[in-house]
Amino acid sequence: MEGFVDQLEFEITEDELLRLIHREMDLRAAAGESIDPFEYRHRFPDHQGVMETAFSRLKKLGGDSTPNPNLATRQADSKSSVEKNTDEGIRDHLVSTRADDIPERLGVYRIGRKLGSGGFGVVHLAEDTSTGQQLALKFPRRQQIRTPEEFAGFRREADAASGLQHPGIVRTYGVFEVEGYIFIAQQYVGGGSLKVLRDSSVSQRRIAEIIAQVSEALAYAHQQGITHRDLKPSNILLDFDANPLIADFGLAIHDSAQRRVKGERSGTPHYMSPEQVNGLAHLLDGQSDIWSLGVIMYELLVGRQPFQGAIRDELFEEIIGRDPRPPRMIRPQVDRELQRICLKCLQKAIRERYNTADELTQDLRAWLSGQSAGISRSGTIPVVPRGLHSFGSHDSDFFQRLLPGPKDQRGLAEITRFWKSQIEAPRGRSGFRVGVIIGPSGCGKSSYVKAGLLPFLDNQRVDTLFVEATSDDTEARLEKKLRAAHPSLPQGIALPRMLDLIRDELRSEGQRKLLIVIDQFEQWLHARPATAKTGLHQALQHTNGDNLQCILLVRDDFWLRLSQFLHDMEIDFQEGTNAWRFDLFDKRHAQQVLHEFGLAFGKLPELDQELTPDQTQFLQQAIESIAEEERIVCVRLALFAEMFRNRPW
Repeated sequence: MEGFVDQLEFEITEDELLRLIHREMDLRAAAGESIDPFEYRHRFPDHQGVMETAFSRLKKLGGDSTPNPNLATRQADSKSSVEKNTDEGIRDHLVSTRADDIPERLGVYRIGRKLGSGGFGVVHLAEDTSTGQQLALKFPRRQQIRTPEEFAGFRREADAASGLQHPGIVRTYGVFEVEGYIFIAQQYVGGGSLKVLRDSSVSQRRIAEIIAQVSEALAYAHQQGITHRDLKPSNILLDFDANPLIADFGLAIHDSAQRRVKGERSGTPHYMSPEQVNGLAHLLDGQSDIWSLGVIMYELLVGRQPFQGAIRDELFEEIIGRDPRPPRMIRPQVDRELQRICLKCLQKAIRERYNTADELTQDLRAWLSGQSAGISRSGTIPVVPRGLHSFGSHDSDFFQRLLPGPKDQRGLAEITRFWKSQIEAPRGRSGFRVGVIIGPSGCGKSSYVKAGLLPFLDNQRVDTLFVEATSDDTEARLEKKLRAAHPSLPQGIALPRMLDLIRDELRSEGQRKLLIVIDQFEQWLHARPATAKTGLHQALQHTNGDNLQCILLVRDDFWLRLSQFLHDMEIDFQEGTNAWRFDLFDKRHAQQVLHEFGLAFGKLPELDQELTPDQTQFLQQAIESIAEEERIVCVRLALFAEMFRNRPW
């Protein structure tokens, strides 16, 4: 109704508004709905006198205005609404905004004890004496609201949060002003905060339950376009049944307004994501909240925060540049799967964290239900270094451990999950016809496909064919392997016709698919003019994504030639759809891989155990000695390990 009133071209009188409100209340009462005075005060902040008249009538008629006693939905008598039409009116009210001298009573509110305080303001317990309901009132400090713009932001905070209605989120009822005091009224949650659990003996199961409940509530907020941006233990409250509720969306910002906040660095330092530390407000989204929740989970698991800088700048350097110690290094009893989940939340690169809070919740629920496969070192094949030889399908049991980035509960790296989903997609939803894995020489593209991708595809649905390209007989090699796999192909037909027939045959069989992988494709590209149209062009045009796909492995210095080849077949290079850049290792990951090699040679202890200072120094110096521009060629790393396999580490 308030939207209807706002759109009228003439000014409605208070008597007319009162009649409309009476009519709405009667209709809601007839429908069996509860009528909440607090709701009406929030909807019509400029008509408080009309609201009181309507409530008086409701009370005389015996209307029930308490929809749920647990939601504390009463609001005090707002003697004057905050002026919103002129800057001067706002400034006049801001002069009296204060949080350090709250009286014992404000209107119908009886102000009780202080519940907490922070940089923004203080929170007091209050009782609405007209209903007996308890609320939490948040009063901003004077210096927090000094201009009309800051006041507008304060109102936006409440407006954004008041739209969130979820059992895992503290209800916010709006911004109000009584006797010159501006405050946000919120649901009172009386069980303390997660801070009380940090130093207590909480089971890992209980920790997982708490984080799962919080991530469920976060997922809901993110779906509404709201990011918290200041998630920390003191902002996760516990009700009297010990269920967690997210409080204080004080830094929350709607996605539509996010891009306008440039260079902002806001949040609580120990819980800030790398993008927050760098002031990249335009990158702040739900995955920043996932980082903060990962810090909280880490803290609950081991009793300390993952980044320990003594001063702000030192702390920020750690958040940006240092990986947290795995929780099992601090507390060996931490479950490996919970460690994996926690560390995935704390990936520096946004794309390597959970994509959504829902994904985080699913992994936690799987662990709680006992359905999680988890990652266990016991019973698995140890890493077997291959020196200068590439890894193959027989190395698939350990190869995922050598790939950078976080792993899922089955131990699969992000790149493997990506290609599996694009290859095994149901008919009609395939991600690509021709895909590309591109990267510098020595980055391990071939080893990845042979040991890290093909063995993990569903061989009941996907047939694979691997061909190494050469300058002059790539097509002949491909034809030979196709005939071996499909002996019924007619003799004397060309490669394009072969793929045409194979595609139709697979289509008739239902969901089966043929994936062709052409390695070292730069060899083929180098031997032909960019403008040449060949039999391979014509052959790969028969790919359709559903039954016939192809992946090309290409050196990155052939990018222009590759793009022309794809363009000629009307195929775009799109990361996240049909392409993945496979890079050299950074120093951090290279050191982890060298550690795995040292473990395989019996030179270093288990990854979860402490290294001696000498061993740590050896690993660091080894990586520095073979690094080029902060990157490590995988082949060079393997060669170093092979050279030192019989020497002390």
